[in-house]
Amino acid sequence: MSDKELLESHKNKIIKELKFKHEPIVLYGDEAFSFFRKSFPVYHNKSDKQILKRARGYFHHVNLSQDYVNTGVICIFNEHIGTLAHELCHAKQFQDNNKWMESRKWMKLFYKIGYAFYPTEREAFKYAENYLKSCKLDELASDYKLHIRKVKIKNVFQWCATLFLFSMVYAMF
Repeated sequence: MSDKELLESHKNKIIKELKFKHEPIVLYGDEAFSFFRKSFPVYHNKSDKQILKRARGYFHHVNLSQDYVNTGVICIFNEHIGTLAHELCHAKQFQDNNKWMESRKWMKLFYKIGYAFYPTEREAFKYAENYLKSCKLDELASDYKLHIRKVKIKNVFQWCATLFLFSMVYAMF
């Protein structure tokens, strides 16, 4: 079974498990990178490697054409099952009108500085980890759990740096 067939198999299993109203659009590899570049002009001239350094996958649900308005579009850059499960969880959150999927200014700020602790991300991380465990993919689940820890540690360092900068600015006044 090819990597894409394996991902499709897991995609179908997750879609059935999460009981989607509308089947999400999922793009892999070159197709995902191409769609992402077209959707976000700031990434238009970025290489696949530069995009992959920023994200393993992405669920796009804002300012989409009518074709995708009910489903959103999932881009899987690293072609990992854990990333697929994580992004499909976001698609389900979107279809369920999760309030944390809204794009309000303060929510964007919280998301930016607290990504790993943002409610939709915590849920998606947990879902992906549990999905991998339920499929008896223990090594992938362990790797995914390590990824979650790294993201959380990075966020804590970002918080500390932000607080330090705010305190420095405050001390100047």
